[in-house]
Amino acid sequence: MNPNRRQINCLLAEGQNTIHVFGAAIGYPWGRYALYHAAQMRCRMGLMMEAADPDGWKAPFRWVKYSLLQTLFGKQLQFVLAMGAQGVRWFKKCGFPSEKIFPFAYIVENPDYLISRPVREDLKRVFHILFVGQLISRKRVDLLIRAIAYIAEDNILLSIVGDGPEHKRLKKLAAHLGVGHLISWLGALPNAKVREFLTTADLLILPSQYDGWGAVVNEALMAGTPVICTDHCGAADLLQEKWRGEVVPRNNLTALISAIKRRLAEGPIKQKHREKIKNWAECITGSSAAAYLESVFAHVYQGKSRPNPPWCAIKENID
Repeated sequence: MNPNRRQINCLLAEGQNTIHVFGAAIGYPWGRYALYHAAQMRCRMGLMMEAADPDGWKAPFRWVKYSLLQTLFGKQLQFVLAMGAQGVRWFKKCGFPSEKIFPFAYIVENPDYLISRPVREDLKRVFHILFVGQLISRKRVDLLIRAIAYIAEDNILLSIVGDGPEHKRLKKLAAHLGVGHLISWLGALPNAKVREFLTTADLLILPSQYDGWGAVVNEALMAGTPVICTDHCGAADLLQEKWRGEVVPRNNLTALISAIKRRLAEGPIKQKHREKIKNWAECITGSSAAAYLESVFAHVYQGKSRPNPPWCAIKENID
């Protein structure tokens, strides 16, 4: 969506019952124009954003940018839909009032044609680990390769889906560590093919140094596949119970190795376990998120009770 000034003015003039939600577009001129004029017109308005990257020399400037957003528009912004607990912490740090901040999540399409398909159970097969994402330094695929090299069991297969500037360096690292035979480099694949891999993998690992969310975590859980990700991924919120996966400290090789070993000890995922995860993932579908969003608006504008995110409210154990 790239509206012009006339279209923005029409949207802002739609009436007092319209709620305007601003995201990353406020980083662009037309987005800032819309935000400023919505505030001037005293529209119902709020933000939907993830935490900024806390690393690098630009990190202090990112904090200033978000803090300035609160200073300039804080009184007009009635809510902040922050991506995960990571986002909640970030917006609190930038000065936004706690009572205006609500945990939120990125939502992905529910691929029913794949999720409903059962997978043949073979508990003697290799343990299939999957990484999906860009091959860039921030994703820390090098850490994952080092973890596989440390474990070095022949019953492991690591499939790496994605491409990027780190590709050659990572392949050299795998060869140097002697685990090239345990890794399948699949390159960039169509979404439908990625989802097929997600339905058959035993474990998805997202070892990122930072991810505002990490939508592949949603996709894995919806396919019934458990996940290991780091504590600097917004989607870590979805892994509060260990039967769905684990959260490890970022850049921590020892913790990643230990988490993988625990999953290996359990063996390839059983169909009953996969179905349990898929059933839980109903709480991260579009309809569930929409109902939660309506409850947030009812709290903000009608004074109703403050809602809990559905992915945090549902807790159960697996046999």
